[in-house]
Amino acid sequence: MALALISACASNVVSPASIPESAAVRPDADFKNLYVAGGNVINVYASGSSSVLRTISNGVSGPMAIAIDGNGRLFVLNCCRSNEPYVTVYAAGTGNLLRTIPNIQDASAMAVSRGGGEVFIMDSADGKVSVYGPTGSKPLRTIIQGVNAPQAIAVDSTGTLYVANCDDACTEYDGPGTVTVYNAGQSGLSRTITQNVPTPWRLMIGPKDDLYVANYDGSEVASYPGSVAVFQSGKGKAYEVVSQGLSGPAILTVGPSGTLAVSNCSYFCYYNSDGAFLTVYPPGNTKPARTIKRGMNVPSAIAIGPSGYLFVPNDYPTNSVVVFAPGSKTVQRTITQGINHPSALLFGP
Repeated sequence: MALALISACASNVVSPASIPESAAVRPDADFKNLYVAGGNVINVYASGSSSVLRTISNGVSGPMAIAIDGNGRLFVLNCCRSNEPYVTVYAAGTGNLLRTIPNIQDASAMAVSRGGGEVFIMDSADGKVSVYGPTGSKPLRTIIQGVNAPQAIAVDSTGTLYVANCDDACTEYDGPGTVTVYNAGQSGLSRTITQNVPTPWRLMIGPKDDLYVANYDGSEVASYPGSVAVFQSGKGKAYEVVSQGLSGPAILTVGPSGTLAVSNCSYFCYYNSDGAFLTVYPPGNTKPARTIKRGMNVPSAIAIGPSGYLFVPNDYPTNSVVVFAPGSKTVQRTITQGINHPSALLFGP
């Protein structure tokens, strides 16, 4: 049985397919406040605090994914208004609504350029990425060439777009998948990455603009534990492949210092939430420094703060965000105030 990424609104079923693909943008050490999406709000928490600093609710409805650009503006992919997803954009550090992009059919993932000039919306149902400019409600361009069952998108600091492609056969038989690459401002295919991406499921841009690709085994009979491949910008072969300690890498994040954290949950793990665990790798290491198995069920996202603390949201049954200190395997503190079915989190101003 193959797993397919959601289109349009997320369901209540916890599986790799029902975890919205939040924007994968390069981590920024200057962003110190924690943003948590859930329910119909985005709550912001000051560094080190478990109390809500401010709440953003104007225009927010069932947030599927969130992103923050290099200028600190917040982008929210919402589901749904009149049964169609839409994007709302908010001023840096205030939560004032700046703009709404309405009626985005079958949106399943979002990314923004670092300068915030463009918003990229992935449509997994129709196999395309629509690009919206800094104004207007219609796409500037639509990217179709090379896109085949897209699972994730990411945009680096130059505006280069990466698309992870993995159809049913790819997830069922462990490949072949591809990551297609598009230069800034272009809709035509620039190049295709085929090495070290058998089942590309999630993407992340690291602090040096490196591309991180999580290869997830979505089949019922796991033939390999999955991997995370790391590519230098502009290269088609990974310079580092992480596999030790992994078992179904479904979500990943990279901290400002280059620390890699991976949420592992193989196919059957989603029927037994106790099977999920995190592996954490120091910069440049393929061996995990720690494995975390307690304090979480099946994370919908993970984030690393500027001081190296690890933040993990729990949707059911706890409705919380748990925090791990650098190097620790035990929960240091738990955030519950304002947490309501958390779907995404990241750091911003």
